[in-house]
Amino acid sequence: MARITLPNGTNVDLVDPIFAGGNFYWFEATKGGDRIPTLLSELNGIFSLAKKAEKARTAIGEPMIVTSWYRSRAINNLIPNASRNSQHIPGKAMDFYCNNLSPLQIYRILDPIWDGGLGLYGGHIHIDVRGSKARF
Repeated sequence: MARITLPNGTNVDLVDPIFAGGNFYWFEATKGGDRIPTLLSELNGIFSLAKKAEKARTAIGEPMIVTSWYRSRAINNLIPNASRNSQHIPGKAMDFYCNNLSPLQIYRILDPIWDGGLGLYGGHIHIDVRGSKARF
């Protein structure tokens, strides 16, 4: 079982939930252990998003398949059209899809209840906890 060390010195297994009883796991936030946060602020961003994303998951009623969460600035710079100030860099954003709902259906469910950033992209949804409501 793969283990990683978090910036606070805690060792976790990639299959451990980010917080007890949660539905999001370290392998999702770290792209299978390839993107490990190095700063406490990034770790706090991951925790903050994981907590709020649980509410989104409940509203959607389907598992969320995470395609991207935390990104270092170097990784973010390799992604075409990624914002230089992406909320992924501090661990505060995730991109995901659901097998049984279209991105538009997910967007319509989350739009009235999500108080952070919400974006609709071709095959996925972006959510973030930027601290203000934004739609794109």
